Amino acid sequence: MDVNNSPSHELVGKTFTGAKAGLAWQVKSKVSRPKGGTGGTFSVGYVATDAAGNEYFLKATDIGLLRIDEGKSKLEQMTDALNLQRFEREMLDICTSSGMNRIVRAVDYGELEVVHQGIKEFVFFIVFEKAVGDIRASARGYRSTGISWIPRVVHNLAVATSQLHGKNISHNDIKPSNLLVFDVAVQKLSDLGRATCDDHRGPWDNLKEAGDRNYSAPEAWGYQYSLPMTGRRVSHGYRKRFDLYMLGSLIFFLLTEQSLNVVMSIHLRPEYGPTNWSGDFAGIQPYLRDVHGLAMAVMESEVRETYGPDGLNNLTEILQAVKYLTDVDPEVRGDPRNAMSGLRNHDLQRLISRTDILSKKLALMEKS
Repeated sequence: MDVNNSPSHELVGKTFTGAKAGLAWQVKSKVSRPKGGTGGTFSVGYVATDAAGNEYFLKATDIGLLRIDEGKSKLEQMTDALNLQRFEREMLDICTSSGMNRIVRAVDYGELEVVHQGIKEFVFFIVFEKAVGDIRASARGYRSTGISWIPRVVHNLAVATSQLHGKNISHNDIKPSNLLVFDVAVQKLSDLGRATCDDHRGPWDNLKEAGDRNYSAPEAWGYQYSLPMTGRRVSHGYRKRFDLYMLGSLIFFLLTEQSLNVVMSIHLRPEYGPTNWSGDFAGIQPYLRDVHGLAMAVMESEVRETYGPDGLNNLTEILQAVKYLTDVDPEVRGDPRNAMSGLRNHDLQRLISRTDILSKKLALMEKS
């Protein structure tokens, strides 16, 4: 199916009412997908306004865009699409009712009937609070203002991840395009379309990786790795550690403007790649650890070059956090210092606390 020729692409100028909040929405314009962006394959974005003219972001999708197995019958595809939409709405409702202030808030949702190529089809939509953009463009502007923005963004990102984990939700798709900027002090994690939840059955429960493969942890690169299961579902503990890797990878991007996985793959010899390695995951870890170390050296060099020796010194704790969060061994991934407080490695409270303190300290230094 041509993803650019679906009913979800035909909403400009339409007015309709949401099912959750019962608000009237008017679709003003389509939001272009950023060049080189990885999001938006399964949906179409729009700017929509409420009755007072306030702007929001509307995400639209349909059965064709949500198709995950073209070998299935039309009925099965419709069932899958409905389950995908239902599950995402459930996750968003949990986030709203739990007061997750670092997860992009869904204001309304529903479905509408659209005549597409002479056939009536349903389009599902979710209306979100509207951000300025994602972190990729904003980070470039922040770099000229000093370094206090780094621990501030890391703090917001860690809070968002921790809020989800606190309700047994794993995001599974943490990446630059999904960290949205509302202003210099507030960034929020978006897109729960690939989430899993230990308390709710969902469409991705049995998959090793539910999100964007470009940001996956090494255990999902294609090596022989036995997934820890809880019954017939991938364990939530594994999902949390997977989220930690993507969290650390995103911080790596903020510091270097580079992809951690790309940097590691550049240094990984072909015979140790997932398509050529015939051993198990434990056997490949020493080689992955070597290239991970090289990537960490690249990160340190980039920070020193961008912010100078003083900047590198001030960001030492965040660089250390990236190393812990992206450890190639999922069993030890996370902060080992948590054990001193009786916490598990994947707990993010220490990172949340330390980045809050650091951002305030660096902000004061920049003002003086």
